[in-house]
Amino acid sequence: MLLLAGCNDARTPQKSAKNFFKAIDECDYQRAVEFSTLSAEEDLELCYAIMQKQQASITEKGGIESVKIINENYSEETPNEAAIVVLISYKDGSTQEECCKMVLKDNKWLLDVNLNSK
Repeated sequence: MLLLAGCNDARTPQKSAKNFFKAIDECDYQRAVEFSTLSAEEDLELCYAIMQKQQASITEKGGIESVKIINENYSEETPNEAAIVVLISYKDGSTQEECCKMVLKDNKWLLDVNLNSK
């Protein structure tokens, strides 16, 4: 039953984005990568360093209280892409909006990560 639940984690852009941020909050960078477009050929060490920096910022704010999708945008021209805006609420009461580009790949919605833009 758990295996089936795990397979559904990336069936929607919303679930994938939420799971990506939750994995970073839990310092589970390998799981975060599973919800992204990164592959074994990518510089995972650089990605992990970026995630560690983001996780340190999350820790300073007491951890993530919730992740909510506040906007979704789908295009008819590019049905395999979506743009979503995520509102991250932290346990210290602060919030942060993140714009996420999502892509559908192998029937899974993944956060489009471009290491060259960091």
